[in-house]
Amino acid sequence: MDAPSQIAGTEILAWRDRLLSLKRRTGRGFGKYSVALRHPSWLLMFVFGRVLAARSLHRWLTRREKTECEPGSETLFPEVDAAAAAQRMRRDGVYAGLRLPDAILHDILAFSFCTNCFGNSDSKALLKIGSIAQAEGVRDFVIADYREAVDSCSAIDRLQRDPVLLSIAESYLGTAPCLLRSRLWWSFCCPDISDRERES
Repeated sequence: MDAPSQIAGTEILAWRDRLLSLKRRTGRGFGKYSVALRHPSWLLMFVFGRVLAARSLHRWLTRREKTECEPGSETLFPEVDAAAAAQRMRRDGVYAGLRLPDAILHDILAFSFCTNCFGNSDSKALLKIGSIAQAEGVRDFVIADYREAVDSCSAIDRLQRDPVLLSIAESYLGTAPCLLRSRLWWSFCCPDISDRERES
């Protein structure tokens, strides 16, 4: 590691230590910044994220090869006119004519019931939700995220490659869409959770 990188790393750790010290003294108000304290490399994002030049530099430094989605052979939405759907999205900001087929919904639910997820997206808070009734009983977390596990769900893969969805995206964006990631999570009703926990 070169000297400028060591200096920058030392300064980041010093800022992290100052914030941790302040957090210990005040004990409140740091809920949404706690990620930056647990992951020092994210501190730069919190500090410089609002500066346009810094965001552009970050995008350039972390750019990756764009991968266009390869469309599947058949659609789950044969009744949907992709051009009309994209036009409605441009006009209204939303298109309400898409409805997941029952079989796909069933497959995604079955996947979610037998796959581990993470409470509040924290890798230490492993959950397995076996039913909707069990999900309704969760009170300790705001969300439970499946993270990279969604890549192994065949139903989600079919949605990612659905030719009608890709056509809507291409017409709306004006360019071929690139899949960055898919996400699947539970969102829980937590009336007893504090605002601080909800923000973190």
